[in-house]
Amino acid sequence: MGAACASGLTVFSPNLKDHPVKVLIVGKPSTGKTFLLYSWKYGVDAILSVEPTSHFNVDTITTQSGRKILVYDLAGNIGLRMRPFLEGTNGVVYMLGLYGRDDFLQEDEMIFLQQLLQERDLENAPFLFVIRKEGNENEAHQDLLDRLQQCLKQRVWDLVEIRSRNQEDANLVLTVLEDLLNNTTNAES
Repeated sequence: MGAACASGLTVFSPNLKDHPVKVLIVGKPSTGKTFLLYSWKYGVDAILSVEPTSHFNVDTITTQSGRKILVYDLAGNIGLRMRPFLEGTNGVVYMLGLYGRDDFLQEDEMIFLQQLLQERDLENAPFLFVIRKEGNENEAHQDLLDRLQQCLKQRVWDLVEIRSRNQEDANLVLTVLEDLLNNTTNAES
């Protein structure tokens, strides 16, 4: 009951589908978390610039099917301050950044990912990994998949590659996220 009250749901709600599901967007600083959120909310063409997030941004996104998603875009350096955001989370979008950067999925990020995966509040949450790409970076792709599969053995997850400033790709991320959320919800029923 406490979790239902904290998330804004009541036991008297006739249709829980009318209420938004909670999704976190996490990742290192400057990986495109806020840009992705703004792409969903306003469209890529409406975004002139994005300031670095100091704490978090939150907005409700409505998918093409009408599903509402309450999206928390957490600052890349939020660290231990992330704990209060975890309760009631239904899914995680993990922004991996740009292929070819020296800091792409280094050991510190793998440790952070493993810590997230061990969080009790996220044990049933699907993970969607998003990678920005600038060209054909397929050589790193298989290594990345191998590393993620090793980490995510029994988890529901997917991986989407997107181009910078591309609305179609931003919409694809939202569609894949919704599919993951639907599949997780159906499996629990």
